[in-house]
Amino acid sequence: MNNFDLHKPLPYYLQFYEKIKQMIVNGEYEAGQRINETQLAKAFGVSRSPIREAMRLLEKDGLLVADQKTGFIVYSLSTEDVEEIYQIRTALESLAVELCITRASDEELFSLSSC
Repeated sequence: MNNFDLHKPLPYYLQFYEKIKQMIVNGEYEAGQRINETQLAKAFGVSRSPIREAMRLLEKDGLLVADQKTGFIVYSLSTEDVEEIYQIRTALESLAVELCITRASDEELFSLSSC
């Protein structure tokens, strides 16, 4: 009796959050494209409420930008965003190399040099 796990199904808005997020990541919605919650609700055959909640979560995640007139727009990276991402990546990769050098044994470093 102690090994019983109750699995609650995910609320609709979280299911739509995952689906819309997947569609954005897979390129089904392109950067700058407008997404209409009414059209999505019709396509999924549900009310607008769970779609609206999902889109608000996606806005919090930075994948969508609210537009007063048309609903939401898929976020588009700016030049500054790309530059910042590369700066962060450079810092992380430099730290990874530094840690590898200080923590790796001579054998491990030698095996890396032969790659």
